[in-house]
Amino acid sequence: MQATANEAILGLSGRLIWLSLLHATWLGLLAAAAVATAFQAWPGLSHRARHDASLVALVVVVLGAPTIGIAQHAAGLSRGGEADDAAVSAVVALRAAEQDRTRRPGPEVARNAETPSLPSSLEAASALLRRAAAVMSRAQPVVVTAWSLGVLGMASVLAMAMRAARRLRRSSTAAGARVQARATRLCRLLRVGRAPEIRVHATLAEPCLCGAIRPVILLPGRWLAEAGPQSVDAVLAHELAHARRADHLVNLLQRLIETWLFFHPAVHWLSRSLRRHREFCADALAVRLTGDALALARALESVALRRPVRPTRLRPGASLGGDFSSLYPRIQELLGMMPARPPRRLWPLVAFPSAAALAVLSVSVGAAQDASPPARPSPQPATAASLPAGRGPSPAAPLAIGGVQICYEVRVYDVDADTWRACDTSPLKSAGEGRGSQGWVVDSQGLVGILKPLVGDTWVQTLQYPKVTAFEGSTATFRSGLRGAEKLDLTGAATSGGIRLSVQLLSPLRTQDGIDGRLIGDPSRSASPPVEVRGNKPADPGRSEIASDTIQAPEESKAQYQGKATVPAGSSFLVCLGDFTREIRGAKVASKRLVLVTPQRIEMQPGMEIGWPPRP
Repeated sequence: MQATANEAILGLSGRLIWLSLLHATWLGLLAAAAVATAFQAWPGLSHRARHDASLVALVVVVLGAPTIGIAQHAAGLSRGGEADDAAVSAVVALRAAEQDRTRRPGPEVARNAETPSLPSSLEAASALLRRAAAVMSRAQPVVVTAWSLGVLGMASVLAMAMRAARRLRRSSTAAGARVQARATRLCRLLRVGRAPEIRVHATLAEPCLCGAIRPVILLPGRWLAEAGPQSVDAVLAHELAHARRADHLVNLLQRLIETWLFFHPAVHWLSRSLRRHREFCADALAVRLTGDALALARALESVALRRPVRPTRLRPGASLGGDFSSLYPRIQELLGMMPARPPRRLWPLVAFPSAAALAVLSVSVGAAQDASPPARPSPQPATAASLPAGRGPSPAAPLAIGGVQICYEVRVYDVDADTWRACDTSPLKSAGEGRGSQGWVVDSQGLVGILKPLVGDTWVQTLQYPKVTAFEGSTATFRSGLRGAEKLDLTGAATSGGIRLSVQLLSPLRTQDGIDGRLIGDPSRSASPPVEVRGNKPADPGRSEIASDTIQAPEESKAQYQGKATVPAGSSFLVCLGDFTREIRGAKVASKRLVLVTPQRIEMQPGMEIGWPPRP
């Protein structure tokens, strides 16, 4: 049970991850294209508006993709509950249409001729979409596995960066009292609730706000030794502005998003845009605090001059504060210079239709996984009206109808004459409509009284036929297995008083090695199912094993019964085929053969689907 539950949880989580990745692909592309289009359409947008737009786009992708995936999965579950009823209704409707077309071929052909067909282009697109969805569904295990490995690798890099940040902090030293006093004053002006600690690192390339829970401001040692008071104030105001805006937490969220969607270039573009405009926003807040834009521009220039010639990335610990920022546009912005307008991008024009196509594909893949696999082609199901009397349904054609079925249970008893005369036959009620032998109707309580003496009798042999279920009005045939001599035909019809049973029985009074019960016209069940044969024989003092019976009867000696009877619910029909002689261990025993038929009515609900072989 625990293993099954674990497999179900893993399967559900894998499916939700797959759907989330599919929807994140087109949703991220759509969000990035919308933001890029807005930036190009309104070039005068402020850096704060651009920052907020990029942040909102990332949040929409992160929250929207799993939400859509969960909603699609839930919709698939709700559709699955109604799938069986819808399928049955569709089968019944198709069968009704088939019968209507058979009765009136002319008008139906005309209506079909007037029905417009789908254009070939739409059919080709639909077929292409189905093939793509099938390929994507088959690729799900590989894609989810590769994504899991990629996320594991990116998470490892992030964990190493956080560990390196702690090493940077431990290897740094506390700033001097002059720098601490300036930071305290600026914190008071910015209304920063908890002032970050100011520390100095000897080999750091540029200032940064490091850490997520308890951030610290790290200042390069060589730059601090040469910087003037105004430059120090400007740099401290910039880093404290990041702390005031909680940019260190937003940056950590970006790292987590980049870890989850490491494969998505549009998400990385949004993240880079967010970091770029974050620096502009912090510059604007620092200038508003100090009132000296030129001092911040000179401080940025001095930091840029001390950078490596070919900077690639910050060292792992400092990378949590962001990548190397482009200082030249920031200096231009601070000096009031108009930065060069970036060239007009064409990728958003391609991204919109690509996102739409990916959205359709994602929905199709989810719907294809929700739908049950298509059934193999089979003949049209039959209805009760289309079944001829005395015939059963084809084994390959399930029935999607409602109606009455009758289950027949048949047992044969070979009883010695003395035991039969000792039985209480008073509950037996004569059928009154038979010929050839005797037939009675007996209720369940009376049947128990009759069969109870036979249970412990060593001279009684019992033969149990397999149960057979037939539609009302159809004929169920029980035939002996190997020689085919014994035959019993039962036809039942439900009435208010019980089951109107028609019995036709032919027996040579000879035991057979096996028997076969089947519906007439059902060739798929020609093989004999196992039968239960029980016999109690007189023990032989000289031998330990039990020998089988042998019935001696002339080949032409046949007993027949043909009649009708109304069997109430819970009652049975008993036929006595007369006397015959059995030979048991050399002794001839006068016996009677009794055939007991117990019919049971089964009410089918409208729309139920049945057939043979039964579905798993």
